Amino acid sequence: VYKYTSLGVVSTPNPATPINTTWQLNTINTNGVYENLTATQKSYKMALNTNGSFWDTDGVIGTWNLPAPDSLRMYYSNIPTPISILYKINTLSSTNLNITKDINGILTTFDFLAATVTASVTVDKWKFSALSIDDIAQTITPTQAAYQMSLSSNGVFTDTDGATGLWTIPTSDSLIITKSNLVTPVTLKYKILTRNTVNLIIQKNTGGQKTVETYEAR
Repeated sequence: VYKYTSLGVVSTPNPATPINTTWQLNTINTNGVYENLTATQKSYKMALNTNGSFWDTDGVIGTWNLPAPDSLRMYYSNIPTPISILYKINTLSSTNLNITKDINGILTTFDFLAATVTASVTVDKWKFSALSIDDIAQTITPTQAAYQMSLSSNGVFTDTDGATGLWTIPTSDSLIITKSNLVTPVTLKYKILTRNTVNLIIQKNTGGQKTVETYEAR
């Protein structure tokens, strides 16, 4: 989530606070004019990890560092043309990150709040239990039967295959999971069919094929 802080109002940054924090976009301000955020922008999250890596819900990965107490440099490495962008830190605390980039005199300010999952899935650990493709039940393999995933309350995703990334529920009936540490990062978009303390049933459509995955709470 973003919370706009006027340019020129600068708090004292603490270089330690971005680490291991998942940040969610709230507002974008370009040369003093607020943008009307799309649903995708409103659900955007990025994670800054202790090892200097970062990923976001767009599937972008890279690295980050603080070259100065009031500067954040982001390296976007898995896009067609990798780039490095230097941001000025306006506000940095355990709950708020407000940064500005200056590209040819165009000042764009992004304000983030430490992410919380407002549309929680109630339980954070889920075990795979059933699969259907185009409404036909499938026999699951031992590997599939052992599969588990974790949807942590801070928006971080992990699974027993070793994938890590982010997750968000942009609307009450949709779930987006970004697996960012794969050789080719992927973003999976699901429709939520059932969500309670016992079951999570989600559906994705790929190339005209409907796949329904059922999970049980652990």
